[in-house]
Amino acid sequence: MATTIEKQTWLVDTIQRHRKITLRDLSRIWQDNDSLNPEGCELTERTFHRHREEIERIFGISIKCDKRDMNRYYIDEESDVEGSEVRSWMLSTIAIDNMLNQSRDLCGRIQFENIPSGQQYLSTLISCMRDSVKVELTYHSFWSDSEYTILLEPYFVKISKQRWYVIGPSDMHPGDPHIYALDRVLNIKPTGKKFKYPKRFDPDDFFRNSYGIFHSDEKPLDIKIKVSQNQQKYTKSLPLHKSQKLVEETDKYCIFSYRMCPDYDLVQEIAGKGAAYEVLEPLEFRKQIAGFLRNAAALYEGDEK
Repeated sequence: MATTIEKQTWLVDTIQRHRKITLRDLSRIWQDNDSLNPEGCELTERTFHRHREEIERIFGISIKCDKRDMNRYYIDEESDVEGSEVRSWMLSTIAIDNMLNQSRDLCGRIQFENIPSGQQYLSTLISCMRDSVKVELTYHSFWSDSEYTILLEPYFVKISKQRWYVIGPSDMHPGDPHIYALDRVLNIKPTGKKFKYPKRFDPDDFFRNSYGIFHSDEKPLDIKIKVSQNQQKYTKSLPLHKSQKLVEETDKYCIFSYRMCPDYDLVQEIAGKGAAYEVLEPLEFRKQIAGFLRNAAALYEGDEK
């Protein structure tokens, strides 16, 4: 028997794929779905609207009715411009989840990147973020010999390089948002104690000049990178950073400009591209990349002999 959440994800995915659909057509498809509705019951108007309300409450996805177009239903993508990225991620996740539920015999042929443990804490954190409630977080970092417990104000969560993080100030770092990896969290417990989320705090601003999960208060650099021919299209379609701008293009290379802090994640990313990426400016950052590559190459010196 399908769960309520499976029925709701099916509804969102079906409406999204049809762009617009009447309740009558939706009910017909619902009745033909043996795995979701083995008894072939119709989707009543009352049941549909109950699911519709729950979908908006849980997922933040609004299903609207166009009364001028045969009362057809559609996913409202204009209601919350600021949440468009989250909604897009949620809709794609729902679509994949619905596809997998209907194609269980193909599960071994659909491969995903592994995300370390910690996802089980997301629902608790998001609930506490919504209600502005502090959490008691027990943590064991990679750099510490022992675990410790803090009182955290969960400002926001972020995923980076297959890891989830929660960011916010704590009694250990009061007034200064700190970053905690969820796969290093041992336990999270809501405290019931309220905190006030700052009106002027913007998560996008917090990481605006960063690459990855590192946050720096240093002044960002104006960086220019020369990208080889075989990486041009890839870099255009998947920018290295939001500040990326194309400043020069030839048949053999492209030059992109960025405004970023030269943190460790960025150094690793650029160095990992090898000869495909060449830092042109500024000189101090070019030297930093060159030193990183020299140290790496030194590990392999003498191997040919």
